[in-house]
Amino acid sequence: MPIHLKKIIAVSILVFLLASCAKPLDDDKLPYVGLWKSHQTSLLITQSGMLEYETKKGAVTTSVSMPIKHIDNAVIEARFLFMSSSFQLDGAPKDEDGMLMLVVDGEKLYKTDELGRLPQATVVPPLDELRVLAMKELTLLAKGINNNDFSEYLDNSSLVFQSQFTNEKLLETYGGFIDQEINIEEWMQGEFLLTAEPSVDENGVLEIDGAFPTSPNSLKFSLSFVYTHPNWKSLGGNININSE
Repeated sequence: MPIHLKKIIAVSILVFLLASCAKPLDDDKLPYVGLWKSHQTSLLITQSGMLEYETKKGAVTTSVSMPIKHIDNAVIEARFLFMSSSFQLDGAPKDEDGMLMLVVDGEKLYKTDELGRLPQATVVPPLDELRVLAMKELTLLAKGINNNDFSEYLDNSSLVFQSQFTNEKLLETYGGFIDQEINIEEWMQGEFLLTAEPSVDENGVLEIDGAFPTSPNSLKFSLSFVYTHPNWKSLGGNININSE
């Protein structure tokens, strides 16, 4: 028998044994059923009683695939033959800003939709949160312009933005500010005024448009963000300094 065929048979037997050891979850445990995710961790709990867990921390990936032996608001215990794993829970699944969240080993995981996607934000954050978000974004931009280095700005941006922009491209984009040694923080005085109603579009993109009340010139901006659990992350934006 070919070696590859033997491997296929062995894997098939292992999968069968795993499935045969699993017992369907009781009805009161059904709120735990589903795929729960963060950026580095995924946890699948099936109604049939199986657990699939994977987390990446740096270069280390940990994976677990076992039948669930016990689950309550404090712990999930999984066991197969001589192997066992346990996961500490901080209570039952709960609502957080309209999304179901489960804390596993101290990490917040969010329930995905039927396609395994994390839910998009649909609600505009409170004004105080919008101000913090915009000020952090503009401060990081100012730091990148002043230091000719956008590394920190990129580290705090969304994966979508990072896939489209490099440090070199941002240096080119903001070359006018850099060449003229413009420190935009000099125009970030007082609370900015919203120049348009903040909104979240059908793609979950948050738009914040504003301007600082300085004279004779003012800093105007248009910033975009996408919600990446548990924070809003930058999709980039436009800034300019002009007369009132």
